[in-house]
Amino acid sequence: MRNDLLLLATIATMVLCSGVRADLKVLDKPMWIFPGQQFRVCLEQPEGSGELKVEVPETLEMFDRWDQDAIQRYYFRALKAGDATLKFSGKGGELEMPLTVLGWNEVYQPRKYKEVELPRIWPRDDLEYSGLKSRRTMHSEEDVAQLRAQGQIVGRAGRWLKTPDEEIYNIIPGPSVPRTCLIVLGSMEANRGIGKGCPVCGMKIYEGRSGFYPWKYDTAKHPWKVLCPNCGTAFPSNDWRAGDMHSGPFPDDGFGCEPVDPPIAPDGGKWRWPFIAYYHQWKAYMGELTPGIIESARTFAATGDKGYAHKSAIALLRMAEAMVDMSLNLNHRKIANRDGILKWPVGAPLESRVGRLGGSFLYIQCNWGNPKIENAARAWDLIFDQLDDDKELIEFCQTHNHPEIQSIEDFKRFIETGILRVPIQAAMDNAVARNWPQQEMMAANLALCLGTEKTTEVADWLLNANGIRFALTNLFYRDGAAYESPSYNHGHISRMAGIGVILDELQALHPDICKPPKFVSATKDPKFRQIYDFPLNSGLIGRTYPAVGDAGKGGPPGVLSPAQGLPCNVDDWMIAYRVTKDPRFAQAMYGPGGSLAGSITDPELRVRAGDSAVGQGYRPARAVDAVCAEPATRAPRHADLWHRGSEAGAVAGARLPGGLDFLWALGKQLGDALRDKDKRRVQYELLQGRADHVCRPAAGADRSRREYCATCEDNRDEAKDHCAD
Repeated sequence: MRNDLLLLATIATMVLCSGVRADLKVLDKPMWIFPGQQFRVCLEQPEGSGELKVEVPETLEMFDRWDQDAIQRYYFRALKAGDATLKFSGKGGELEMPLTVLGWNEVYQPRKYKEVELPRIWPRDDLEYSGLKSRRTMHSEEDVAQLRAQGQIVGRAGRWLKTPDEEIYNIIPGPSVPRTCLIVLGSMEANRGIGKGCPVCGMKIYEGRSGFYPWKYDTAKHPWKVLCPNCGTAFPSNDWRAGDMHSGPFPDDGFGCEPVDPPIAPDGGKWRWPFIAYYHQWKAYMGELTPGIIESARTFAATGDKGYAHKSAIALLRMAEAMVDMSLNLNHRKIANRDGILKWPVGAPLESRVGRLGGSFLYIQCNWGNPKIENAARAWDLIFDQLDDDKELIEFCQTHNHPEIQSIEDFKRFIETGILRVPIQAAMDNAVARNWPQQEMMAANLALCLGTEKTTEVADWLLNANGIRFALTNLFYRDGAAYESPSYNHGHISRMAGIGVILDELQALHPDICKPPKFVSATKDPKFRQIYDFPLNSGLIGRTYPAVGDAGKGGPPGVLSPAQGLPCNVDDWMIAYRVTKDPRFAQAMYGPGGSLAGSITDPELRVRAGDSAVGQGYRPARAVDAVCAEPATRAPRHADLWHRGSEAGAVAGARLPGGLDFLWALGKQLGDALRDKDKRRVQYELLQGRADHVCRPAAGADRSRREYCATCEDNRDEAKDHCAD
C-alpha cells in the first residue's frame, strides 16, 4: 500500500512538471458588472504552480493582484460597457471567463438567475415604467415653511457644501463590497466565534466594554480602518481605499481580514475579521452617506441654497446606483455577502443565499436600512423639482458612466428607479422584512413619494394582498396590545398608524381610483383606537410600563422621563388625536403639570387638544408667571406635600382616564422643591394641575433625531458613539 501511494505521488509530480495543466477552480467571480464598479476574481490552482498570466480586455483595468500560491486573486475596475472576457493561463491550468459590463440603461432587460426572474424592479409588468414624481407629497407647505423659518444648516450639510462632488460620490464603494454590523457572527464562524477577539490582544478587547461594539474609529487619521480600543492596533494593515488589497500582517481585501499568522479557533478552524465590511456599514453608509442625503435636502429647504440640493442629488445618484445594481446582482445583497465574508478560503458570497429573495436585505439589514431608504425618499421629495437648471449635475452623471442621462428627466427616472422602485419590489418580495410592519411602512412611504396613479397598486397590495386591512383584527389582542414585548409593540403602534395615515394620503391623491370596497381606511377601523388605549391602560402613573418579553433588558436602569402612555411619545398621540379626535388622546399629549409639548407647532391642534382635554376634566396649566407671583405661604409642609402627592398619584394612575403625572411631582422636582422655596411654590401648583413651565421637554429636537437618525433610534445604547461626529 505504501509503495502504491509513493507511485501515485511520483506520477502527480511528473504530470505537473511536464506542463500538463490541471483545471483551475473558480472561488469567486461577479454575476453582472456595471461601469465604474470594482470587483474581484478568485481562483484556486495546485500548490507550487506559480502566478497565472492574465489577459485583460479594454473594458476593464486590473488595479491589484494577490498571489497566495494555491489561491490567486485579481482586482478589477470596469471602464465601460461591453465584453469583458478574462483569460488565465499558467502551470496551474487555463481558464476563459466570459463576463459582461452592462450599461446602466440595460438593467431593465429581463434576465434570470436560476429560477429567479430579474431585475427585481417594480412594477414587474412594466420594467421601463416612465411615470415620474410630479408634486411634493411627503412634506406639506407648512412643513417646508417651518424648515424655512428655522433656517438651520443641518448636520453634515455645511461640510458637504464645501466637499468636492467626487468625494461625496465615493463615500461608499458600492454593493460589490460587503457590509456587516458585527465583527463576530456566531453560527457563521469557526467555533461559533467563541474566543474570537482582537487579532492582536485577543479577548482583552471586551474587558469593560460592549460585547457587540467594542471597536473604535478615527476617520480623520485612519480612514477605512477599525481600531482596537485595548491595544490601539488599526485594522486592516493594507491601505484598502487606495487600491492596496493585501499588504502587511493583517490584510483585508474587503471580504474579510486574513492574518498572515492566523489565530486558530478551539475547534481547529480559522477566524476572519470583516474590518472593511464593518467600516463600510457603520461609518461610510450609515454614518456619512445616508444621513448627509437628508440633512443636505433639509438644509436646502431651510436656506433656499440650491448648492445643498445639488450635494444631496450627487449622493442620491450613488445610492440609486447601489439599489439598481442589487435589483440584478443578488450576490451583492447584504445577507449573501455578509455570511460569505466569514468563510474561508476567500470570503466569497454564499451561493446558497444568492438565489433567495425573502430575507435577502438590500444594502444593510432592514431594521436600519428601511428608515435610511425612507429618508432618501423624503430628501427627494424636497429637492426633485429644484434641479432643472443644474447643468453640472448632468455633466457629472455623464462623466461617471451614465451617458444615458441626457436631461434632468433622465436623472429623475434613474433616481426614482433606484431609491423608490427597487425597494418597493424588495418589500413585495419580502426581502426587507424585520419587525412587522417595518417593510410595509417603507413601501407605503415610497409609494406616497412617487405618487403616480400606478402607486395605487402598491396601496392595493398593502391593504389586501399583504393584509394591512385585516391586521388590526388578527395581529392585535382584544385590549389593543400587539404580540411582542411592550417596547417592540411601540413599533407596531407607530408603524401601523403611519401606514394608515400614509395610505389615506395616497388614496386622497387618486380618489377616483381608491374607492371601496378595494380601498378602505385602516385608521377608521374601530380597533385602531384600541392600539392606543393599551399603553395608556398598562402604564403606571406616567413613569413606567411592563418590561417583559424581548425588551432588551429587565427594565430601564433609571427613572423614565415623565410621559403618559409609555412607550408612546407625543408624536404618537398627535397622530392618534388627529385621526380619531378622541379626547383621551388629546389629554395624553399633555406633559407634567398640564403643559403641551413644544413639538406641537400646529396652533389649531394645540387649541383643539386643549379644548378636548378640558372637556375630559383635565385642567391645562396657567402661565408660570402667575403661579410664581403668588405667596410662598401657599406651599404645604414638606411631609404633607409627599403624602398628598402619593395619594393623588395612586388614585390618578389607577382610576382617571390617562392618569395624571403626580409621580413626576414626587420624583425629580420634589427633591428641588424641598431645597428651594420658589420651586416649592411651583411644586404646589403642579399638584393643583396649574404649573405650565416645569420640565417642558425639548420634543422638537428629540423628534428630529428620532425621525432622521435611524442608527440611534434602533441602537439607543450606541447612540452617543454614532452621533458623536
